[in-house]
Amino acid sequence: MKKALAFFWASVVFGSLSIVLLSCSTSGGGGGVGAGGVVVHSEYFTVTSEEGSRHADILFVVDNSSSMVEEIASVKSRVEEFINVLTSQNITFKIWITLTDPAFHGKFLATNGGATSVSSTDSNPAALIHEMLDGMPFPGSGDEAGLASAYAAAQIVGTSNALSIIILADANDKSAQHWTYYVDGFKALEASLSTRTAFFPVVTPLDGSCLSGESIGYKYNSFVLNFLTEGSKLYDICKIEADFATISSSISNLSACFVLSSPATTLLQITLNGTAVSSANYTFSQLSNTICLGTGIELNTGSEVYVQYQ
Repeated sequence: MKKALAFFWASVVFGSLSIVLLSCSTSGGGGGVGAGGVVVHSEYFTVTSEEGSRHADILFVVDNSSSMVEEIASVKSRVEEFINVLTSQNITFKIWITLTDPAFHGKFLATNGGATSVSSTDSNPAALIHEMLDGMPFPGSGDEAGLASAYAAAQIVGTSNALSIIILADANDKSAQHWTYYVDGFKALEASLSTRTAFFPVVTPLDGSCLSGESIGYKYNSFVLNFLTEGSKLYDICKIEADFATISSSISNLSACFVLSSPATTLLQITLNGTAVSSANYTFSQLSNTICLGTGIELNTGSEVYVQYQ
């Protein structure tokens, strides 16, 4: 498809899914009756991630169709910046890249050495991601099935750590199943892994303002609106330069989030290892029933978070 404007988006290639907070186990949950007969809930979350207290698993889903030449080339120049945002927040990470091409579903791009993932412990993660993108089959199918590709890859990754999925595409989703199928599938996957995910589709805007009359992001938009995960948001490829830092910052924040088991309207108390956490050091989304701790809070394997709410 013909681009009406030239874009600078090395970052655009990061596709969708968002994160699952840190892996944690829940114990000691329960409820009591407070004043006025209001039920008060209590839950404990213990950090169990072996990879550190703030870890994000990130899945890029890249459209490798022929119309993506400019975008795929430009993303390489922003990979290092994307990684720097994570490391500046002391986030350890693991990154996979898959493609929207139906023939590539369930597969991952590999480095020259054959590795199908890149980690923050690698000596030069940005260079390895460049190797993956350089070795990408191109051009691929024009039947860009981003949701199906993300779902297939997420099942293989099978992480209980925070998972962010970033989909980069310049066409609407053409997955075989209706988008509601993938909403249900990802929710079931979250439940089975005791984790949570967030999506960051970076696609053609709904109004087609920067392309030649195209309006193709509605399926991804419908998916995000119905998945209702904290942090998930549809991004406009016409504005990706401004949005790129927001995406990486959102991933950093989601690496220290957790979902309460019962609907919460009021948080009464949050403690970390027995010490109270002030309201300035956490955020709460009633929509997704999720608490996210601030980046200045130090979490370690074995750290215990206690939440009392009603």
